[in-house]
Amino acid sequence: MHSRFIKTPAILFNVDGTLWDFKGAMRSALGESLKALNKHDPLAGGKLNVEKMTEAREDIYQQMRGHITDLNTLREGSISRVLQDASRPNPTLASLLARVYFSHKEKIRALFTDVLFTLKQLAPYYRLGLLSNGNSHAAALGITDLIEFEVFSQNHGGIENPDPRIFEITAMKTGCPIGQLLHVGDLFEIDLLGTLDSGAQSAWLNRNSGEQGPSPVNQISTLAELPGLLGVPQSAFSQHRKKGPRG
Repeated sequence: MHSRFIKTPAILFNVDGTLWDFKGAMRSALGESLKALNKHDPLAGGKLNVEKMTEAREDIYQQMRGHITDLNTLREGSISRVLQDASRPNPTLASLLARVYFSHKEKIRALFTDVLFTLKQLAPYYRLGLLSNGNSHAAALGITDLIEFEVFSQNHGGIENPDPRIFEITAMKTGCPIGQLLHVGDLFEIDLLGTLDSGAQSAWLNRNSGEQGPSPVNQISTLAELPGLLGVPQSAFSQHRKKGPRG
């Protein structure tokens, strides 16, 4: 398939929801925090659930959006808030529950099955990077040998995608004009429309096949479709199947 993009020297991947199941891991990790809470303070545990903890984090996030420089602190702050809302304020316990959350999330963090093979197909032809409003770095995902650059909102004063300034920062970091950058992500309004508004190119990873975007939209249902969309030589597919993992 011939690419509908202009020549693209660098591909930026959103991380959470694009390369790994952040939401699933988050809910599982919050569940572990609740187990710890029930052990240390059953009264508070009886008043809380995953939904309340998620809502508290989202409320704080929306209040601080555009100025968040430490997502781990934000998470711990949201746990402290739900304890306070449950009339069981306990900063020491909040810190403990946050540690439980982070530890469990790290243990179960894993790439989607279509990610590693796709990155290996693309790496010989493009500079690959991460552009994220989260804090899951290449090292935590085990892909440092494939990722050349990383741009995280929390490291740039909280400037988030789809703010055009984050693409200006990325362009400076890569030395590529914004119009030549290709961003791939799973969120329609942020990763697709927001990216296009910034002047960069975009491909929407729509893992939910029941939801269709307007035409014309560069849309893929799995990352495995991206090399074909870009016109990566078919030989790259067979070569990587034969060679297996790099390194």
